[in-house]
Amino acid sequence: MGGMSRLTLSLACWEYPRTRPILDGRVVPEGINLIPTKSHPADTFWRAFRVGDFDVTEMSLASMMISLSRGERRWWAIPVFPCRSFFYTWIVCRKDSDINSPKDLVGKRFGVPEYQMTAAVWIRGIFDEEFRVRPEDFEWFQERSEHRITITPPGSVRLHTIPPEKNIRDMLLNGELDAILYGGAGRLVDRGHKPIHQEQNIRWMFSDVAEEEKRYYQKTGIFPINHVIVVKKDVLERNPWVSINLYMAFQDAKRVAYDEEERVFDFVTAPHLVWYRKYLKEQESIFGKDPYPYGFKANRHVLEKLAHYLYRQGLTERKIEPEELFFENTLDL
Repeated sequence: MGGMSRLTLSLACWEYPRTRPILDGRVVPEGINLIPTKSHPADTFWRAFRVGDFDVTEMSLASMMISLSRGERRWWAIPVFPCRSFFYTWIVCRKDSDINSPKDLVGKRFGVPEYQMTAAVWIRGIFDEEFRVRPEDFEWFQERSEHRITITPPGSVRLHTIPPEKNIRDMLLNGELDAILYGGAGRLVDRGHKPIHQEQNIRWMFSDVAEEEKRYYQKTGIFPINHVIVVKKDVLERNPWVSINLYMAFQDAKRVAYDEEERVFDFVTAPHLVWYRKYLKEQESIFGKDPYPYGFKANRHVLEKLAHYLYRQGLTERKIEPEELFFENTLDL
């Protein structure tokens, strides 16, 4: 972009270790004057759909696929995935509960912030494929109502929106729910409840979360993706170079984060982990040197699986092909 003025763009994204170098200005996209806002994902998505006040934003993959299946094209994605996790292991219940596996949820009451959120889509899909537990086998309770997108699940699914004076955390503690998806609350759209892990009588549904996640990944090769970076449609149509420059900047930010981690976890300064070398080597043997890969080609199989789950669960009006999400000049990345 030599000799040209820099393009000013606004960004909303959560402060993950891999995005922090962009938010704090250590990594600057070439040719772009980026104005960042650290924003909780739930709030970011609400603002994106209801207000549309950022040029570049972290976005729920499920919400984008649902929107696209309805013929709406507000954004183009670039293959940067700031948030991914094995969400089906994030389920918590009370210590006195008899719930120890997905099959034990049959006939029970399960709480989530939002039925159509990407984490819930992954939970339903993995429960169905891996444990033969279907969405209609238990009751769903959600906190948010029409937060971003209005959805109507299949009639066989029992979905309740909890009243505004309640939240899923307290409902679990007082016995109104049997299990919930663990997660933090946003500042604008959620009900501000305290983190559930602070409670002494709460436990994870899976007794060994790491072993279950390792089993699933080694069997499927899928590390579930939750969020993607998107750019407003008109921005990319006027400035197609922006997609590549942003992608390269997010890749640089991830490398900075990895380098920082290596400096922290050396034999002198590792603050807490006595066996850190063992754990890092074990992780590398499973996930490789880059456990959070960006790029379309490396992640197409994960995106395809999520698209399949959304259609199977009746949330998209047609099957979305992963290529439809991404700006054309990023498909070879």
